[in-house]
Amino acid sequence: MKTKLASLVASLSLLTTLSACGSPPSPDPASTSAAGESTSAIESAPEFTYVAIDEALTGYELTTLNSGTKTHVGALVLSAVRGEAKSLTEALATPGTVAARGSFRGSDEFAVEALYRALPDGHPVSTPTYYIARVGAGAHDTATEVNVGGETPFDELDVSAALVPFETASWVTGRVLEGGALVAGSIASGVFRAGVVFVRLPDDVRCDEPTETCEPGHVATFTRDANRCLVAAGCERRAACPLDIIACEPGYVRTSWPGAHGCHAFACDPAFDPAP
Repeated sequence: MKTKLASLVASLSLLTTLSACGSPPSPDPASTSAAGESTSAIESAPEFTYVAIDEALTGYELTTLNSGTKTHVGALVLSAVRGEAKSLTEALATPGTVAARGSFRGSDEFAVEALYRALPDGHPVSTPTYYIARVGAGAHDTATEVNVGGETPFDELDVSAALVPFETASWVTGRVLEGGALVAGSIASGVFRAGVVFVRLPDDVRCDEPTETCEPGHVATFTRDANRCLVAAGCERRAACPLDIIACEPGYVRTSWPGAHGCHAFACDPAFDPAP
């Protein structure tokens, strides 16, 4: 693992130098939004390929999503995702948890333009298809098969198989529909079932600091919205609180905040992408 990290850092340093000496890198063709990147531009860019990334004895083995074609490369070009090099190195220790959008350079390099990391402990369907979904302009939301194209409408998104106990379902749903997440799942009878959700990194969300002023004898309470930001929920009389504390699955961290009656409310967030 130290050798891989050194290789990644060395490649990143070299690429940064080359970028500074030459012409600036071309901009990402996809448009941006408050949630990150518009998916309509992502899947329509034919020069990009979506791949799963795993470590090989030397270099990396890339599997083209939805075709299964395997390609060995000696180096990953990380200049477009330089802030995620550490997360990538950590994730590669667990096979099948890293995916990327990018392009092949020659026969031995893959330039990563967008990086995705799987939420731990998802439950893949038996023969998954990889999609990127978006909120539809009409009556249906849509999902596009990466590397294939073509939109499939769906009426319902089911992320239950991708969740662990105490994970925030609305946040995962938001990553799928508005955050550009990559999903391994299936669509049948109008239901899009997500088995594994790969969150796009960085998952940049900014939260305003909530404030609540309460009169004596009352405590401020809060809830979390779909971005896992705290939202003031009013003042309540303090009550006796249960002493139970939840335990999170491996790969998750416990988050708490003052909930109903001032008692702790809990959730489990992925350790690689904690709440803002």
